[in-house]
Amino acid sequence: MRYLIVVWELLISLSGCSSALQESWVVPCSGHFEFYPLNWEQLLILSSSCDSGPCIKAIDLRSGEEAWSLSDTLFKQVYYNFQPYLDERYLVLPVGRELICLSPKTGEILWQSRRSRPGDSHVFGDGQFVYRSYAAPTDTAFEWIRFDLDSGRDSLLLVSPVSKASRCLMRSPVPFFDGRDSGLVSPVIDYEPRGLTESYLLLWKRGQPAAAVRHTIYPDNEQGRGPGLPPVVAGKYSWWVASQDVVSFDLANEKIVWRVTLPHGLLTSRLTLHGENLFLACEDEKLYAIAASTGKLQWSSPIAGTPSRVFHTPEATYLIGGSDQVLYEIDRHNGQLLGRYTFQGTGRKLRRVAYFGHGVAVLNDGRDWQAVPLTALPTQLRRLQVPRNNRR
Repeated sequence: MRYLIVVWELLISLSGCSSALQESWVVPCSGHFEFYPLNWEQLLILSSSCDSGPCIKAIDLRSGEEAWSLSDTLFKQVYYNFQPYLDERYLVLPVGRELICLSPKTGEILWQSRRSRPGDSHVFGDGQFVYRSYAAPTDTAFEWIRFDLDSGRDSLLLVSPVSKASRCLMRSPVPFFDGRDSGLVSPVIDYEPRGLTESYLLLWKRGQPAAAVRHTIYPDNEQGRGPGLPPVVAGKYSWWVASQDVVSFDLANEKIVWRVTLPHGLLTSRLTLHGENLFLACEDEKLYAIAASTGKLQWSSPIAGTPSRVFHTPEATYLIGGSDQVLYEIDRHNGQLLGRYTFQGTGRKLRRVAYFGHGVAVLNDGRDWQAVPLTALPTQLRRLQVPRNNRR
């Protein structure tokens, strides 16, 4: 069974670039903030430096020419691993107390919302609205706030009580359509010091609007563990990471389909779905591929600790190790390690924040973004030795 991915990879391509990279290009990094670049049509939106200070730039992927830039000291607060919302007309950035909506085509600020308390660093949308969770002013509840993408007008959807918001985590709700109903689902980790942590999904369906329903997703525990990372949602199915557990949850029938426990969990990376497999770059220095329908392990491949997000292209799967700052190229079908790369020369180290798509890798060393054709990785980067018997 092949799943149609409907959400939530940050490096989303909304339409293909019609032509390949014309030549390698270099754009300065910010030095003050960074995030995983965003692809919108032929543009790559990334953190950079302008004469006026830290800024966001939109760069033509093919030529490296600047399409627009926007400078604001507020960008220094951007969390590098945040989850913006991006579609054909809107780019919504969650930055502390602010929610900023831009035109990805021009960089124009369309609307901006500021609330009394910071919101979640991840936001999700459905083409009409964008959703974000905030701790309530009383610190005894979380709120789901819905923002109209056209106007920025906000409305309160839900208030969910917790023991104390300042020590709990409720991610922004993710919209879904399960084939019958549309709705929202949000993971919650309600931590109680010297007590048990409740970890559950809060599920609300428009066809059943009476109240949101709790579904336990991870056993109560004393360590504060639970589903803290953004999920993958495809139709009625959703997949969640809670500590070392990967859980498949059926949103239509409101039940767990399967649960598997890996040797280690994720830290800085993200769960991804490509074709029929889920991919997890875990802290035991392995990339795992497991079947989305059953949870069965397909293969594992050696990588490095604190890895980047996992990037999929038609050619291969890529990630950057945080502990060794090396680029890994992996055969997605069998887990074979095809190549390991780093920058030419000495003193330049690969940072985890990068982009792969349209036949191009856009890499950074903390000083500059550099675009490299994927076919030129062995010549423009330094190829490192691939260990023997690298398939695990």
